[in-house]
Amino acid sequence: MKSDDVYKLGIKNVIYSIAAQGLSLLLSIVTGFILPKEMGVTQYGYWQVYLFYSGYSMLFCFGFNDGLYLRYGHLDYRQLPFEKIRCALRIFMVGLAIMTCILFVLSFLENDPNKIFAFCATSVSVLLIGINVTLLTILQFTNRIKLNSVLTIANKAVFVVLVMGILLAKWVDFRLIIVADLVTKVLLLAVNMYKSQELFRGEVQTLAQGFKEYRADVKVGINLMFANVVSSLLIGIGMFIVERFMPLATYSLYSFATNMLNFTLVFITASSLALYPLLKRLPAEKLPIFYVNLNKLICLVLFLLLAGYYPIYYFITYQFHSFVGIFDYFYLLFIIVVSQGKMQFLINTYYKVLREEKAMLLANLSGAVVALIIIIPTFYVTHSIFAVVVGTTITLIWRCYASEIYLKQKMGLTGYGNIAAELLMMMWFIVCVVAGKSAIGFVLYILAVCVYGVINRVVLKGYVEEIFKMVTTK
Repeated sequence: MKSDDVYKLGIKNVIYSIAAQGLSLLLSIVTGFILPKEMGVTQYGYWQVYLFYSGYSMLFCFGFNDGLYLRYGHLDYRQLPFEKIRCALRIFMVGLAIMTCILFVLSFLENDPNKIFAFCATSVSVLLIGINVTLLTILQFTNRIKLNSVLTIANKAVFVVLVMGILLAKWVDFRLIIVADLVTKVLLLAVNMYKSQELFRGEVQTLAQGFKEYRADVKVGINLMFANVVSSLLIGIGMFIVERFMPLATYSLYSFATNMLNFTLVFITASSLALYPLLKRLPAEKLPIFYVNLNKLICLVLFLLLAGYYPIYYFITYQFHSFVGIFDYFYLLFIIVVSQGKMQFLINTYYKVLREEKAMLLANLSGAVVALIIIIPTFYVTHSIFAVVVGTTITLIWRCYASEIYLKQKMGLTGYGNIAAELLMMMWFIVCVVAGKSAIGFVLYILAVCVYGVINRVVLKGYVEEIFKMVTTK
């Protein structure tokens, strides 16, 4: 396929992914706002405990799915070596089942009976999430973006339907919400396996060859897996400290605040799924200029998303009185949208395309060290959630721009004026929130975003015109 055709296909996939994930985001927002309102602080806290620890289920994949992603990311679905992957996939699934049993037993070491239920459910989710994510990963890198998006939306839609049924029946209990989530995952797994049945049905290699393929995938993917897990720890360290050492109500509020961020970050991350196949199929010499231009585009989008703080502020103030305590620190936490959004959409994708998984892991490890150095001592002295927020925010900003400097040097790019401009925009956002009334702050911030857009208008205009052509051309 010619590079122009690859580019057009990639852009179309990005557009489709953004549109589909936008709908998925709306479905997530429905449950994200309805559940805390209906469940209350305590019930919502236990639900968030389940979600938090389930988020680390991928640790028990040991990089198998990431190895497939990196080794076969240049192939289309029908080009995959199915005989090798089938056998390795079975070994992988047996390993996940064993880990699920071990974690289920360990769950009973917890003292709180409600947390025991949450941890038991988390152990079950290890098996379901591990297989589902692996199959969705294969859909992503083989350019089956449409199917991936449809399955993701269907998964969210089924969960919303189940939750609404529970709430309408007045059975508001975090246990039922968790069961609904597990049922949704089981249904997704069934459809996922049916749509990718070539990965399960057919001839397989010998067990020895299967173990060889499994080891090869794990060996290649484990650095990327650890990089992703450590990346999540940059926020997770603070979450863990709050969950373990502060009241459940405080953890519930903090989880609610981070969920507001996740609504935007999930959209950004999902939109990047189609970017990897596009960049992977482009000539290496085109990657640096793509980075520079994409950075301007994604930053403008992220700065606009920052403005979402203001409607969220008013919405929570008038509709979620029990959760207004988050505004003591939410504005600082919210600027993570820029650093984390840029990291997920652009920088992590380039790490993978350039096969710099070890550098990605080191960047995330160094970020985790910075987080520990900042958060633990300050929390020990102040016992304040504000200290956790400040430490988390500084860590994510530092990791983002340290990674960008490394990638620019790797690609031979010079000039770091964009970093100064982006940091200035984040500082201006904080000033606008803290210094005055919300309406005035919103106007002043939007004016700054407009100035940024005007400065980069040439590149932005080119992308808008290209996207318009892709949308209007069959």
